[in-house]
Amino acid sequence: SAHVAAATTSSGVTQTRSGELLGREGRLVFQPVLAVKGKRARAEGGLFFIWDENKHSGYVLSEALQSYAPIKSEVEPAGQLTITKEGIQADVNGHPCHRCEAVVVVHNGLKSRLTLWQADDAGHFPVRIEAVNGPDQMTLNFSEIRLESPAQGLFLPPDGFTAYASSVALMNE
Repeated sequence: SAHVAAATTSSGVTQTRSGELLGREGRLVFQPVLAVKGKRARAEGGLFFIWDENKHSGYVLSEALQSYAPIKSEVEPAGQLTITKEGIQADVNGHPCHRCEAVVVVHNGLKSRLTLWQADDAGHFPVRIEAVNGPDQMTLNFSEIRLESPAQGLFLPPDGFTAYASSVALMNE
């Protein structure tokens, strides 16, 4: 598990998001940090997401509604990540790292190039990932890394949550 901060730049506009990320055997839980604070945050609750990469599907969950709905990706999975160049040492996000260049073949045959900073003291966990595609850029920074496996039950909707047929129906509620 880790805290993740994402920055994306597209057409000169930068957007940032952050939240908590849990992972285990191809399954992820992401709970974004709420933009609102205090009483309003407690009243509104928040959304969080469960994803199973092996099934290319998951759930969007609403704490405020105590409900969930299925979500699915129409995007084909990417191919295997191949490290093409390893080497340069640097300290990143408080960890001694080696910077690596990597290539992944995406579903349409195009290659996406990534730069990874793998922590020497955290099992080569990538504490920073950058992708640059022309003027567009994405940077993921990971902190508060915990290498323990989260419980299996965290990757399923909680007992007592109401199921909705679709994410649209959930959002319309």
